[in-house]
Amino acid sequence: MPTSMQEGRIHFRFPSGWRVLRPGEATYYRRHHQSFCGGQKEMDFLLVAPDRTLWMLEVKDYTTDPRSKPQDLMDEIAVKVRDSLALLAAASANDRTSPATAGGFARSVLPSPRIRVALHLENPVKPSKLFPGAKLAADPTQLLRTRLRSVDAHAVVVSTHDRVRVPWTSQWRSSEPLSESQA
Repeated sequence: MPTSMQEGRIHFRFPSGWRVLRPGEATYYRRHHQSFCGGQKEMDFLLVAPDRTLWMLEVKDYTTDPRSKPQDLMDEIAVKVRDSLALLAAASANDRTSPATAGGFARSVLPSPRIRVALHLENPVKPSKLFPGAKLAADPTQLLRTRLRSVDAHAVVVSTHDRVRVPWTSQWRSSEPLSESQA
């Protein structure tokens, strides 16, 4: 059965047989890794496909709130990828509490035959001064691939309108969390 999860106002449905980890919700991350070396960042979702490909998914929605961080968006994603890979290595070695934890997830994917990175980026359909979206000087896919070439030279940038390059689906939902019957 597919796994359904929501990040902000975007609902994701991941294929059957995929394992999904939300690192920010993992006990090992919160208790041990988040404060490591002055603070770590994490991707929104870490996914393992049946062929053991590790997908790292970050979700950014600028349709109603402009980007306020001074750090370049693609640099931010690169840091999150690096820190999430470090989380997997540390959790694989040190989190032995149960197979359902970050450590169990990490051991199921490491070493992975392939690592893929996806940025789900939602910008306003009609940017304005109030809702400008993410200001990018060039093609976001090319910028992401340049930053992440040592991890995934074919990283993808997708949205709810353009998702043909990823094996999951996404759609807009209200900001209310999913109930058990919706999941």
